[in-house]
Amino acid sequence: MSSHPEPKSDERVLDDRELDFWGMFLDLIPPVLQAWKLILLSTIAVGAIAYFISLSNVSYPSKNYSSVAYIGPLDETRAKHAESILRSEPILKSVLEKVPDYPGREMPDRDRRELLARNLQFSPAAGADAKRPSLYVLEVSDAEPARAQALVSTLIDAWLATTKPRPDAAVRLTRLLEATQTQISDLSAIIKELFKNPELIAPKPGYTPPDVARVIELRTNSIGKAEEIKSELAGVSRDVIFSPPTKPDKLVQGTPKSSPWRGVIRAMGVTFVLLVAIIVLRHILMRSMSSPLYGARMQRIREALPWRISTKSGS
Repeated sequence: MSSHPEPKSDERVLDDRELDFWGMFLDLIPPVLQAWKLILLSTIAVGAIAYFISLSNVSYPSKNYSSVAYIGPLDETRAKHAESILRSEPILKSVLEKVPDYPGREMPDRDRRELLARNLQFSPAAGADAKRPSLYVLEVSDAEPARAQALVSTLIDAWLATTKPRPDAAVRLTRLLEATQTQISDLSAIIKELFKNPELIAPKPGYTPPDVARVIELRTNSIGKAEEIKSELAGVSRDVIFSPPTKPDKLVQGTPKSSPWRGVIRAMGVTFVLLVAIIVLRHILMRSMSSPLYGARMQRIREALPWRISTKSGS
């Protein structure tokens, strides 16, 4: 005798030959067609809502003028440092104070700074070699050509001002420069005296003359050090401006945003598929609950749910 229990009358085993997949598929078409109004109206409604939402969020491309200045040559490290300064809040705030007619005066100060930062570009010039000092392009876009030029000029001035030492550091560097210049004067006087009196550099018994070459080297090094201090006190020279800011005379069309229809079509497609899937699933569940083959199983599932699903007799 077989040890496997006999299946219950409502749980009989189907042979594969009894499965009619095409029949099952065709049975799903009528409930979908019967709900065509619901599917169509819901899909159109969702598409309309998505369209109006996209219209409220879309920002149409603006027409601006772009003023450009070429700066450099700068190596990559100095260029990155310059860009970080140009985009910093203190610099942007200073620029907006000096160009008070910049748009968005009704906006919070932070939003105005972010707006200016978005309209600011700092990038290598065309053909630049990242491994060598190159020219960089500072570009600012604005609705007014004269204001765009003024913004670039003000940004450059603000950046150059940051390259100068702070007051306390400037005082220290000034004192060091004065001491270095005094040393240069003293060394020059010694060298002049030695060449004026050659006997002072002639070796004698018990007398070692000063090393004139070493004294000259010390003076040369001191002169180089003094020049470095002067350069540090002066900051970056305006010679770094390879080409001054231009006054634009041509409009630059902003980058167009993506079409709102793409989101509308996506929303309508998702709604259509979701509604069809819900209708098909509902049809399958209702047929299964009324089926003598699966009715008992579906009944146990229904009773296990925290809520109750009403069943209809027959299909």
